[in-house]
Amino acid sequence: MKIRIGSNLNQVYSAQIRLIGKLTRTNRVPRVAALDTLARMRVRIFTKGLNSDNRLIGQYSRRIQPFWWFTPAGTPPLFRARLQKYAYKTKSGKIYYDVINHAQVREIVGRQSKFVDLEFSGQMRANLLPLPGLTFNSYAIGFTNPLMALRAEYNEKRYGMIFQTTRHERLSAEIAVSFEVSRIINQK
Repeated sequence: MKIRIGSNLNQVYSAQIRLIGKLTRTNRVPRVAALDTLARMRVRIFTKGLNSDNRLIGQYSRRIQPFWWFTPAGTPPLFRARLQKYAYKTKSGKIYYDVINHAQVREIVGRQSKFVDLEFSGQMRANLLPLPGLTFNSYAIGFTNPLMALRAEYNEKRYGMIFQTTRHERLSAEIAVSFEVSRIINQK
């Protein structure tokens, strides 16, 4: 009596090769990782004002300094009304705003003053995007506008690493990748 032992390893290997082919023919996986990382970086940098070490990027000066305009008529009315309690006029006609610092000026105008705000106009946030990487099926996060890239470089020289990913952002990207790989593999 002969005993025959069979195996379906060839079928298993063929199926795995097809799945690996599916993964390498799509750029969904690196794109998902880049988009997840970008979303978390935007919240950290522009909403919470944190650098790559999860500390405040910087703070506005609370040092009292004279603050003035040559032409008070050019000052927006709402801003001028809020500043009246700090105003005094010199003999030369200049209006000085006394006992005020940069953080107070931001508060009076209606801006936040707890941390250095890199989203003054929103351009930096809008230009920070996932870009095609240097290798096939790869993405990098960077600025589409060279001026914004220069601003980012200046801010990093002044305040330290800001646009470097944090450990939490990298772990989150890995989780997003594993979910996307599972989705691709489970698709029929």
